[in-house]
Amino acid sequence: MKLRVSLAVLALASTFALGGCAFLTPNWNALRPSSTPSPSETSSNPISSPTSSVSTPITQVDVIILNATADQTGIDIVAQASNISEDGGTCQLVVSQAGTKKLLVVKGEANVTDTQCFPFHLPLTGFASGVATFSVSYKSNDANGVSAVGQVVIP
Repeated sequence: MKLRVSLAVLALASTFALGGCAFLTPNWNALRPSSTPSPSETSSNPISSPTSSVSTPITQVDVIILNATADQTGIDIVAQASNISEDGGTCQLVVSQAGTKKLLVVKGEANVTDTQCFPFHLPLTGFASGVATFSVSYKSNDANGVSAVGQVVIP
């Protein structure tokens, strides 16, 4: 019985010892290429293949105003582009009142099903108390859209 256990332990130890060598020994053929590469010949008449410029259509998205408020610190707008979830687009807020028009651009960020605009905060400099109109647009390489015109009351 002792002989069988000893032989089993010896066989098992040999298997692990020799099996481990396969992981530690580098592939020597990988270090020495079997043949030397030869320089390729260049053609004096290059063949040009036609390239197709297939552009992906721009998706029209709905831009929705989620919140619009104004207080003594400024105008705050929260918006999102529905029906698309992507990073890399930009959102632009345009606020107008009488002869004053201001623009603010922020990044868009992918959400689960939509693209949310970073919150807009526009200082009141140049605006008077009263009603101002605004709209938000979204634009990326793959999509664009514009919200309906909204109103906010500036205190």
